[in-house]
Amino acid sequence: QQQRVMIAMALSCEPRLLIADEPTTALDVTIQAQILRLLRDLQTQFDFSVILITHNLGVVAQTCDRLAVLYAGRVAEIGSTNDIFNDPQHPYTRGLMNAIPKPGSRGKKMQAIPGTVPSNPGAVQGCPFAPRCEFVMEKCRVETPALLKISEGHLASCFLLDDGRS
Repeated sequence: QQQRVMIAMALSCEPRLLIADEPTTALDVTIQAQILRLLRDLQTQFDFSVILITHNLGVVAQTCDRLAVLYAGRVAEIGSTNDIFNDPQHPYTRGLMNAIPKPGSRGKKMQAIPGTVPSNPGAVQGCPFAPRCEFVMEKCRVETPALLKISEGHLASCFLLDDGRS
């Protein structure tokens, strides 16, 4: 009920953009679906954009057209949800996708990304994912990779992808 009230309050000023920060956290699956359906219906009816902030990749897969994957406050990858789920390019994005439980994997150990997120991301030199990356190069530890075009509308920030595009 609280999420519905917050959505109504946010829409009362007729925004062009609604930022929804974890709108389905701590809700059961049925209520999650109702909130997401409500957001989608209102978005269509009132023609506004939504930035959905969530850790729930299932919600992203069924709700979002485009996706930005952030790591330590920086964009690791951005593109259509379909492109990123089906062809992740950044090692962190691949790790996230590999951590999603697959049908028939009940009882199997989930894949985890080794290491921990930096406690002070602003103090990190180079790529913030470098300490956890299985493909790390020396360059990654000292330089921050730019977002590189993978395909139309699909960008990723990783030196592994730099084949002269930068």
